[in-house]
Amino acid sequence: MTLKLILAGMFFSLLSACVSPPEIKLNQNPKQVDAIELAQYWIQDNDYFRMNIGPKKMPPKGTDGFVEIKYLIDSNGHVFNPEIVKSEPEGLWDYSGMKALSKIKYKKAESNVLAVPVYVTMRIEFRF
Repeated sequence: MTLKLILAGMFFSLLSACVSPPEIKLNQNPKQVDAIELAQYWIQDNDYFRMNIGPKKMPPKGTDGFVEIKYLIDSNGHVFNPEIVKSEPEGLWDYSGMKALSKIKYKKAESNVLAVPVYVTMRIEFRF
């Protein structure tokens, strides 16, 4: 019985090591860019994605809004340190904005040979 527990513990330890979140990779200091300049550095890799918000987090029908989120795109194109800068109606779409951001993947633009990391503030609009 003890051997099974030890083996199970080792298995889950190895499994958790395989799915650990990526670490920030910075080839150089991040550059601050606006949303228009972002395409010179990083391009959204997925044009379309699905999101299931769930009934508890769903705003009332007819409640449009937006969330502005500042975040870092590291030298591998991974998103880190998201922070809500502004949202309207305040707080209503924050969860959905963060969830949407977690679905976005980036690839290096051809002009970004050095994989320059950037900070950008993106506005995500919701029409409901």
